[in-house]
Amino acid sequence: MRALFVARHNNDYDSLAPVVHAWAEAGNEALVYFPTPEIRWKDDYRTDILRRQPGIRFADIWDLGAPKPISIWLAKRWATVTAETRGTRKFLQLVTERVLAPRYESHLIGLLGAFRPQVVCCDWYSIPEKRARYGYFGYQTMRSWAKRNAVPLMALPHGLVLYDQPQAGEAAMRMYALMFVESQQRKVALERLGGHLCEIAVTGSPRYDPSWVERIAGELDRLYPTSRGTGDKVRIVYFGKKQVYDFDFAEQNRWLVHLASHPAVELVIQPHPRGQKKKDFAQLAGLPNVTIDPRTPATVLISRADMVSTLTSSVMVEAVVRGREILYPKFCNTVVTRFEEQGACISLEGIKDTFPAIDAYIAGNRVPKENYQAFLEQTAWGGQGPQTIDRIIQRMAVLAADE
Repeated sequence: MRALFVARHNNDYDSLAPVVHAWAEAGNEALVYFPTPEIRWKDDYRTDILRRQPGIRFADIWDLGAPKPISIWLAKRWATVTAETRGTRKFLQLVTERVLAPRYESHLIGLLGAFRPQVVCCDWYSIPEKRARYGYFGYQTMRSWAKRNAVPLMALPHGLVLYDQPQAGEAAMRMYALMFVESQQRKVALERLGGHLCEIAVTGSPRYDPSWVERIAGELDRLYPTSRGTGDKVRIVYFGKKQVYDFDFAEQNRWLVHLASHPAVELVIQPHPRGQKKKDFAQLAGLPNVTIDPRTPATVLISRADMVSTLTSSVMVEAVVRGREILYPKFCNTVVTRFEEQGACISLEGIKDTFPAIDAYIAGNRVPKENYQAFLEQTAWGGQGPQTIDRIIQRMAVLAADE
């Protein structure tokens, strides 16, 4: 059987890659398509893992009709874009639009016709009727092609929801035949909104299937040899959260400064890849035991850490799977988190609780393992055990076989 997978963000790729790998490992064919120049997928550890599995192919926007010399030049230029190079990004958007917009659709239809997928898998993207200028290349084309050829669209898990989102509504998902979600909590939240929904299957998050977490960690430990260190230092990594809801960013930074002042703490801060820049943490940049690291893969930072901290970044789930302790500055947040509800963290009610919590960790105090296990079971594994990838592949195979 053949499946087309579409990844538009890095965190989409995190969730799609384990499904792609398992799909091909089961003897099926997979084509992974990247509809944006902003994913550097060719030089990526996830791609390296997938390339070693027979039956997996790749395509990106540069395969959709751009003259080869121009596409090579543009791809190289896009590889230099960062959050700080807005002018370069805008220029490249203009050139890419001019080069691709007139021709990508016919080439994508040709690609679909040649591969003939029996199922098309996206993330939780509500595909608009019309492509916006500078938007993703191909979603509308794929949707129309799938409808004409009676090929089902599936929405695979995009991530995790670690809190009750305060927004008013959810994007329309009726275009999909089936939507996979990570937890019963997510399904209930979607159904509460009503309206434009497809069938919802609770399977858990493939990204946090322990078999995949172990595979990724092994790959990155090979690429980034490291150790967790010894002695009385406590290595803590803090993962920033994009401000999709209202929390006190200044208070968060004040707490991080205070945390870093503990004599046993070595602190690494990773800004959110799409929501923050290094300068947002400028007041911490000069501290001798603080590193602001926007580039090292989160898995590597977790490998080096004793404790992991965040407000609501779902990366913390990987840390729990890998046995790291979670340090949670509850007083900086404005939402109730799933890990807080399960007691799956060291919860700080105020800034004054920070040093006692670190001292208690050094003394050997730990959160009960059953708290972390209950959190994973309910929030990451759909209440059905850790084999999340197998559940998704089984449902995909049934739907694809019907076509």
